[in-house]
Amino acid sequence: MLNSLEERIKARLAVESDHTSAEANVATRKQELIAVQGDPELAWAQLYLVIGDPERQSVALHPIEPHTFPQQALERELVTAAKRSPDLAA
Repeated sequence: MLNSLEERIKARLAVESDHTSAEANVATRKQELIAVQGDPELAWAQLYLVIGDPERQSVALHPIEPHTFPQQALERELVTAAKRSPDLAA
């Protein structure tokens, strides 16, 4: 967006304040990204403080691996669910 704005400013289709506004938007998004990346570390620190072990190191988080579940016909899945779930069987 910033690159296209620079070209539009050169072509006099946009003004410098548009570019400044876009830069401020990018800076805001970078700030939000930094805050979100720090959230897990903050959560670990708070957890260890609550359980009384503030010196413990945080655990590295790994993304959840995708898992595919076997799919059956809807009617067959409903029958299977009814057999396995007492509330659905009732």
